[in-house]
Amino acid sequence: MIIGVSGTPGTGKSTVAAIVARRLGGVHIDLSRLVLEKGFYVDYDRERGSYVVDEERVRRYLSEEARSRLVVLDSHYAEIAPR
Repeated sequence: MIIGVSGTPGTGKSTVAAIVARRLGGVHIDLSRLVLEKGFYVDYDRERGSYVVDEERVRRYLSEEARSRLVVLDSHYAEIAPR
């Protein structure tokens, strides 16, 4: 199962996601950090100053993680998580 905590930057998503994951015995994943650490991007958009996420690779990774444990996803684009 994946629970997505989404919202505007700076509103407390990480704090809430970490608390929920801890209380429910799951793992908290910061999606932006995951994308950078695992290289789940296809390009860097210099004009916008951001990476272009490889959504399919992210979905595959999250699906695999969610098979064995609860995942609490923290992101302003949590809708990319598999259903």
